[in-house]
Amino acid sequence: MATTGERFTEIVGSPYYMAPEVLRRSYGPEVDIWSAGVILYILLCGVPPFWAETEQGVARAILRGNLDLQREPWPRISEGAKSLVRQMLQMDPKKRPTAQQVLGTLFMHAVQDLAVRADVCVSLPVACSSPREL
Repeated sequence: MATTGERFTEIVGSPYYMAPEVLRRSYGPEVDIWSAGVILYILLCGVPPFWAETEQGVARAILRGNLDLQREPWPRISEGAKSLVRQMLQMDPKKRPTAQQVLGTLFMHAVQDLAVRADVCVSLPVACSSPREL
């Protein structure tokens, strides 16, 4: 695990999850928030935020940083989720939230609450008469 202020220069990782600063060969632990943001984006809409036919194309798309939150299904996704994705995929690593800040967002609290309620419904089926209660 990287310590605060520690910098790295090797290009490592899977192309879709690389932060722009990895491609620029000067990065620190903030890249983990970027990668988690990519995962969140994929979980919410089913495709990666930066896509191309080749690894070089993916790298160029990441460096451009054009994040599309307009096309389907994004209009139906909560503003809290979109806000968190924007923050985590912030091009400037110094402006990205820390892991603790991510976990403290209203969106993450709602996800945790939903997970607890779903667990109760699985454990105690009579507690939930319908999945719509979730």
